[in-house]
Amino acid sequence: MKKYTLYYLLDENKIPFYVGITSNFKKRLSRHRWESIYPNKHYNLPKNCKLRSVMNKNNTKIEDLMIIIKSNIEEKDIDNIEKYHIKKLKSKGIKIKNLTIGGRNAHAYDKKLQRKAAKKRIGKKISEETKKRISLSNKGVKKSKEHKKALSEAWKTRPPHSKKTLKKMKESMIGKNTSQYRLTDPTGKIYIVDGLVKFCIKHKLSHPNLSKVASGQRLHHKGWKAEKILTTE
Repeated sequence: MKKYTLYYLLDENKIPFYVGITSNFKKRLSRHRWESIYPNKHYNLPKNCKLRSVMNKNNTKIEDLMIIIKSNIEEKDIDNIEKYHIKKLKSKGIKIKNLTIGGRNAHAYDKKLQRKAAKKRIGKKISEETKKRISLSNKGVKKSKEHKKALSEAWKTRPPHSKKTLKKMKESMIGKNTSQYRLTDPTGKIYIVDGLVKFCIKHKLSHPNLSKVASGQRLHHKGWKAEKILTTE
């Protein structure tokens, strides 16, 4: 039967900022070392950002920051023990980077932490460098059917965009054409256009609906047909 270890990650002042559990301490130590050296989309979690910051400031080794609190814990007990330590540290006012209340495969995110994180993001502008990094990290990543379904359900609960927001979104897309289209109006006249936004504004058409026609999701939009004939990088 597996035995588990509960550990803390410490900051530069030797104060815990993360509570972790593992059945293989050496392997976990190696993983945290990797996460602290090679930041990317998989490792860019709050605890890893903090870990990199601490190690870079003091040129500290991971072995000095990863402290065993309790070992040889039975599998049936480990979830409750982790939850207890997370709750204990928070009750002392210590800011830790655990995103959940604890326990293996836990999906119950700390609501207070979520609200605090959301509040920080309000009004915060993303730099062009960050936007580029996010774009590159998502390039080529395919979403599973479950992920797509979850996104679809999430969008249903969100309030519709205001007219002001829709106008800003439309204006931001003008001049950023990456695709060429062959459009056919209800009379059969053909247009070759670079991008759909300006054309749709001029002809009082819906850009999203015409895009769906081009992607095969709709047969036509107000009698108009569309076909994507060229995509440029």
